[in-house]
This record gives sequence, structure tokens and C-alpha cells, in this order.
Amino acid sequence: MKKLFVIALAIVMTAAFVMPAMATQSRVAAMGGYGRYLEDDFNVFEWPATLPSYSNIVMIELMTSQWWGGSSCPEDLDCYEVIPAIGASFGLGEDGAYGTLAMFFYESSEPMNPFWNYDWGVNWYTDYAFMWSNAQKFHLLYGYAMEGLSFGFALTRADDSYKSEDGIIDEQHYAYTTISAGVRFDVGEAAYMDLNVDLGMGSGTWQGSFAGEPFGEVTEDGNMTYGLKARMFYEWTETVTLVPYFGWTSYDFSFKADSADYNDTFWGDKGSMMELGIGTNIAVNEDNLLLFAIEPYAYAKREASEIPEGVEGDWTSTYKVMPRFILGLESDIKDWLTFRMGGSHALVKREDKSFATDPDRVVTSTWSDFSYYMGLGFHLGDWDIDCVLNNATPFRLGYWLTGMGQPSGNESDEVAMWMLSAKYHF
Repeated sequence: MKKLFVIALAIVMTAAFVMPAMATQSRVAAMGGYGRYLEDDFNVFEWPATLPSYSNIVMIELMTSQWWGGSSCPEDLDCYEVIPAIGASFGLGEDGAYGTLAMFFYESSEPMNPFWNYDWGVNWYTDYAFMWSNAQKFHLLYGYAMEGLSFGFALTRADDSYKSEDGIIDEQHYAYTTISAGVRFDVGEAAYMDLNVDLGMGSGTWQGSFAGEPFGEVTEDGNMTYGLKARMFYEWTETVTLVPYFGWTSYDFSFKADSADYNDTFWGDKGSMMELGIGTNIAVNEDNLLLFAIEPYAYAKREASEIPEGVEGDWTSTYKVMPRFILGLESDIKDWLTFRMGGSHALVKREDKSFATDPDRVVTSTWSDFSYYMGLGFHLGDWDIDCVLNNATPFRLGYWLTGMGQPSGNESDEVAMWMLSAKYHF
């Protein structure tokens, strides 16, 4: 869920459970999109053990379909579709004595394939395994805090089905279940650490025909994702907090058809990813926070889950980042107004083997990825309202209040904001 990301961040921390900063997905996105290096309440989705620190709030997220999909809007789709999310956390008992329970609801889940939001085509027939959303049923979280220690769990379920009496796909059933468990604990007097394990399970069955010939039932087997991540907040000085991070994910999605003649069509998809980095939270002064992080190495590999018999070649794609830089700034302009900006820059190398059905062909590409975001935060009584601005908005202040206009001819530029988040404290 994808993504599914307000007062100034408190940096100087002497224990794991001092009052943390209040934040939203919009805050994380506006500061570069790498919440792993920030202490904020939106991280409950990635680190459920942090949930006890964020009791008794209601959160609302509104995203444009362009942002949620991670790409520009095709001409035949509506870029103005809004992807909503809403949820709340509740402290159980007095002062959360029995823990914190949270519930969040979305119309659709994020796809289970880790590469769903990346423009990374491959050279084999994955049939885009688990690359689409399902109807979201629920997202539940629970966390419990003790002295110097807290733990948390998260459970998400999404499924849907389709049946047609006459069509290429006659019947289709898909379901995603994800489970996450984590722990937060003190490491001495100046540091604390988060550890988290993620498990995803998917099932998919569909029946239909190809080129007019029935292929019977196709079942996606294996269908597991595993993940492990860890980070630590270490108070190095009174103004600088170091945040090392490590993350690893692996998955395997395979296909089986009733008719062996069609198993050659479905190669499946499997892969693994690893990221390593270190961030710094610098309290420039009481009104300004600077985030700077370096990820010296990130690696991802994709390959066919099962290559059909008789097919030669090393059907793999690898993706390396060496390095990635992340920079974010949060500045309190007034008690009621915060300005944020951030971005990332990565040097990328990709290698595709057995390219374009040639078992001996290797294609290597190198390039640079750059992204930039900015946003605003408004603090009104018990409400925190954040937004991620369209990068074109500052240049169109004469247009956006009445619909932005289309000076560039690009429909995706018309929205003034890519994301809007609101949070109420009770």
C-alpha cells in the first residue's frame, strides 16, 4: 500500500519512547520519500512496533492516480481520479495500558509484486505476476509498549474475483495476505533500534483461452514474499542523529497450466532486493530540520521462476544503484505553517541477459535517476494538514485556483497537489 505517506520533528532523543514527531505520508513524500530515515507516525505501516507512540489519531490520505501509479497519465485515463485512504488508531485502556489498535481502509490494495510501481520490463513471459490491485478488505495493526521495548503486528487482506460466461478469461480469483511483525528496543542510553519481518502470501487462479484455444486452469504457485529490515536512531551529538538502515526482500511467483502446451507461455517471476544506507537528522535550530542520507549500494535481481525445458540462456535482469543521495528540508515558517522540500539522486546500472530472445545477447545501460518534491504543512488546533505540491504549481498561481489551465498541454500538470493528508488528534 503503497503508499500509501504536522508538527516539526524532534531530533534530540535520549530514549526510545520520548514523544515522537507527528507526520503524514505527504510529509514523508515532500522530504524526498524515504521515511526509513525519519521518526514519524506514517512509519507505522512499515514499522508496526512504533504504533504505541501514535495513539488516538484519525488519518485521511487523498492521492491522485498519477502519484499512486508512479507514472504519467495515459491519454485514455482520468488523471484526476482520487485514491482515498482513511483510518484511526485507538489507545486501549487508560494511557494505552492494553496497547494500541489501528484500522485503515482503502479501495484497492497495492499489488504484491515488489516491482509493480517500477518501469522495469523483462525479457521473459512473466504474465505480469501479481502486478495488479485487488479489492482491499482490511488493514489491522496492534502494538504494545513496555519500558524500553515495544512490539507490533500488522495484517492486511485483499481479494476479488471475476466470472464471465463468454470471454477470453472465463473465471479469475486473486487474493493477497500480508503479515508484518516488528520490535523496537533501546540500545544503550543514546540509541534505539527497529527490527521488522514481512511475509506476503498470494493466490491466483484463472481459466480461459489463448488464440481461441482453451488452456484450462492456470494457477500461480509459490507466491511468497519475504522481507527483513532494520534501522537504528543513534544520538551522535545534541544536534545530529545517525540512522543506519538495511533492507532485504525476496519473492517467487510461478505459473502452472492444466495444459502442458501452455506452460511454455508462463515463465513466472522471482527476484530479490537489498538496500544499505545511512541517514543523518540534523537539527539546524528549533525551526529547521535537515535530512541527508547516502545509500552506497542497492541491488535488485529478477529472473524467470522456471525456464521452460529446452530454452537456453541466462534470463536475468540486474539493477544496481551506486550510490543514491537523499536530501530533505523541513522549516517552520510560522507556528501554523511548515515548508518542506526534498529529493533523491541515484546513479543506476542495469544489465539484461538473454535480451530480446537472443540467449547470448547482453544489454547494459547506465543512467541517473533524479526526483524532487515540495510540500506545505498547516497546523490548526487539533488538525495537521499536509500536501505535496505539483512541481509546476508555483509557476501557475494565476491558474490553479480555477483549474490550473493547460499552458503546457500536459493534462497531468493541471492538478495543484499530488497528495493531501489530514490528521486529527483526539
